[in-house]
Amino acid sequence: METAIRWSPSSTTTQQRFLVADVIGRTFRHCKVVDYDGKSLQWETITRHNKVPAFRAFDWSAFNEALVVVGQWSGETTILNLEGGTQVLSLPIKSQRQCNAVAFNSTGLLATGLERVRNDFSLNVFDINQRMRGSSGPGSIRNAPPVEPIRKLASSEGITSIKFFTGQPDTLVAGVKGTCVRVYDLRESTGSPALQNQTPCVHNIAIDPRDENYFASVGPARDSTIHIWDRRSTLRSTASNLGSSGSNTQDGPVLVLKNAFDNGRNTDQASLWSLRYCKGRSGCLGILTSTGEFKIIETKNDYSLTEEIKVDEHNSISGSAEPVEQRIYVHSAYDVEHPYYHQRHGREENERIVSFDFINLAGSRHKACAITLRSDRSIEISELHNQRPALAISSKSTILVTNMDNDRRDGGGEMSADTGCYMIQAKQSHIRTSLPTIHGSHREADDIPLTDISARPIINGFSSQRQRISESAGPSYQRPEHNHLFSSPASVNTKTISNALAVSALPRRRCAEGYLFDCTKNTDIIHGEASLQEMWRWVGRARAIAEDDGMISGQFDLSYLGVYTLWNNYLGLGRESRTLAQRENLSSVTQAIEKLCQRLHLPQLEMPQTSKLEHRKICLHSCGLCISDEDLETTVKDLVHCGKNTEAAFLAMMYGKTKLAFQALRNGHSREADRTLSIVIGAFSTGNMDDTWHEMIQDISIGVDDTYSKAILALVSNGQWSDVLKELSIPLRYRVGVALMSLDDEEVGIFIHEQTTVAIKSGAVDAVVLTGLHDNAMDLFEAYVSKSGDLQTAVLVMSFSVPRFVRSERFESWREDYRSMMNSWKMFTARTLFDMQSTKLATSADGSNLLLPPIPRQVTLRCNNCDQAMDRNPEHKSQVPPTTVSAGTHEGNIFGDKKSGTVCPRCGNHLPRCVVCDMWVGVPNPHTRGGAASAVRRAGPLETFPMVCQTCQHVFHGHHAQEWFSKHRVCPSPDCECPCASLDSAGGL
Repeated sequence: METAIRWSPSSTTTQQRFLVADVIGRTFRHCKVVDYDGKSLQWETITRHNKVPAFRAFDWSAFNEALVVVGQWSGETTILNLEGGTQVLSLPIKSQRQCNAVAFNSTGLLATGLERVRNDFSLNVFDINQRMRGSSGPGSIRNAPPVEPIRKLASSEGITSIKFFTGQPDTLVAGVKGTCVRVYDLRESTGSPALQNQTPCVHNIAIDPRDENYFASVGPARDSTIHIWDRRSTLRSTASNLGSSGSNTQDGPVLVLKNAFDNGRNTDQASLWSLRYCKGRSGCLGILTSTGEFKIIETKNDYSLTEEIKVDEHNSISGSAEPVEQRIYVHSAYDVEHPYYHQRHGREENERIVSFDFINLAGSRHKACAITLRSDRSIEISELHNQRPALAISSKSTILVTNMDNDRRDGGGEMSADTGCYMIQAKQSHIRTSLPTIHGSHREADDIPLTDISARPIINGFSSQRQRISESAGPSYQRPEHNHLFSSPASVNTKTISNALAVSALPRRRCAEGYLFDCTKNTDIIHGEASLQEMWRWVGRARAIAEDDGMISGQFDLSYLGVYTLWNNYLGLGRESRTLAQRENLSSVTQAIEKLCQRLHLPQLEMPQTSKLEHRKICLHSCGLCISDEDLETTVKDLVHCGKNTEAAFLAMMYGKTKLAFQALRNGHSREADRTLSIVIGAFSTGNMDDTWHEMIQDISIGVDDTYSKAILALVSNGQWSDVLKELSIPLRYRVGVALMSLDDEEVGIFIHEQTTVAIKSGAVDAVVLTGLHDNAMDLFEAYVSKSGDLQTAVLVMSFSVPRFVRSERFESWREDYRSMMNSWKMFTARTLFDMQSTKLATSADGSNLLLPPIPRQVTLRCNNCDQAMDRNPEHKSQVPPTTVSAGTHEGNIFGDKKSGTVCPRCGNHLPRCVVCDMWVGVPNPHTRGGAASAVRRAGPLETFPMVCQTCQHVFHGHHAQEWFSKHRVCPSPDCECPCASLDSAGGL
């Protein structure tokens, strides 16, 4: 490096100073800023120090701005006074060698780092305070005795870089050449380092002034690796194990930045020249290379948990979360200036940046700044990008962004002149009731891809050691038609923020369309989402067969149980809620299933040899697949009528009805491929298969994309239903039915357990056919919500069994969150319907409500006279005697009749009188022709309605007020001059 620039840390808004060092010209210039208009910088020189000894390292004192220390090629260290232009102090050494680093602390200590020499110390610390007070003239250096260091460290080792901690001036970090970085506490007399980390990155040490727990270091020349350390997480070494080869494992850096800068075409020349932390922004690291590339890397803290998920023998998911130590990750990285050879943003080599330093003051647009020195000796101010704009997302899918730069907007949003905020709204054309596929590659201000929101930060090759909870292991359960619910592939088209907001608006849109507890309607609303449709079909089927105690056998209620729970006789943690009183007492769940099958008259089906025939039947019944031949023919015809010929054929093949499958593929709007498949089925049913059969099936399979066609071809190829189970694109309900009708008992148990375990981990909601709405369904929906964010569906589905069969605090939290969501959408009617219908679902077999009792009444009607509650319950009657007794409160009088509701039952005080007619308000006029009864029949809604002036507090009958104020503006009460009529338009009456 030929030149360098340093900013004064004591600069203020009125006085800004900096130092320019010319290594080749051996001069220092102390300068001050004259003017800065946001673009150009004007400055002038305060003092100039010429004829500086040839040096290769320097530092500017933070406690005395007039002092500069230089480390010479001979190893000698000299302190210069910029104001007087003199040499204040010289620190000679015993063995001449290069001085690689010098550093001041904030209290007057000076550390020097030298090259390695045998049997001599390379890290010396001097206290120059006392000598500086005695150095007053040019001859003081020659006449003063030599200064001895107060600490001698790092014997027979080379020191490459030194930095003091500002907050702990007696602590420094040093890089030992090719070996390690060490932290020394100078208060310790042993001379042993407090911390040590083995690393080749020992150059250009920089400490974050905003958080001095972190410091960074760089590798040797032409090495683009940067290590960031946290001194709280390093291994504490002792003098006994520093030189030993023990087995202790030392903590590494908390962040490794590989390929931190662009080598480009100058692989042999590019090297890192400067590494410095921003003085005003925590975690902001600046990098300068020999090619003039000036890059900013911002890091953020990450507080995460490690999770260990286990599945027990009952397929219950349990997890333990333990806190881990704080780590950091790359939050953003960008180039302030590109290398001089950059094709688009390059410049002449003699105009590249050769040195920089961060400024402790904000720029013209309130941004963090750096002062830069170019190769042509020009000085500029570079304003950095602002931190990521703060944003808030409303419940109606609107993002409000603050502090967004003009050059980062694309015009897709609106700017508020009052608040300076930028508003981005969802594009209504993209709001659908089914989730769209998400892609992303191009990026603009309003076109930030959704993949950037959820993806792990990887920027320009930087990858942090930030730990993430990995995706569930095991075979993939998701099928192509709904894979987009769980992933965000980056491919062709970009989904912008507006489109992402449209995705977040789906729950509100579904709620507006009546997405509630009508399973058939819900299936229509989520058209296009096969997994959700399968789930709602199963819920609707389970609800239908559970009506009229359809799934109660003995004392056991088997409603909403899935195949896994039925096959394993597993009633889970809610066994008590499924055990009914005053019922036939059966010995086991198996006996209950047997009796239930007899009562339901389930048809006989072709099954393999089994000891659990009734379990197979009840499981097929829960899947909707235990049907008679007549029902099968009806179902096949319905599917053919809907154009689902291949599904109809597959369903017929499940029951061994090859002729029915053949007819399904030949009838209706069948395609040419369907007719070809029918020929294959015909040949398979007759057994006319020769040696070329498998080859022919493989040829037909090429280009077949229909799910059920693939399944049929897999079956006819070898005649094994196990090959069909390998087709993961088949709906799970059919695959479970195939397993129950073709595998033996042990294979069925293994298949059900494996599929349930994988489904729960992956959050496949159509797996409710296995889990049912049971305990493990909560784990299934937790995984689903964590991946899709669809809390709405999880709450609606589990409301069928919670709290009747399942008690879960998780669900209560979800339910309240969903209610809050509907309130935030201003959909109070929908929320009320949800409360009412979910309350009806939360009833036990005997009809009692299982929800918590309602909140006690919070509003009480009180009398203005006695301040007692106007409750006619004698138990609540006050013991305080009435203070006044109003005329006309005796029994039998129309004004005192308690049934009228116009007299206080405590004190007997009546409602006030109308100021126009002087009669009681709230009761009919007894003087009306025909009597009070006739008045009640003829009275209009306005006639007996009391109206009160909020200013003078006078009361009127409604029709009297209308008549009076049609002619007058002032209150009819004598001595009251209130302009009641003029107040009516303002809401006063």
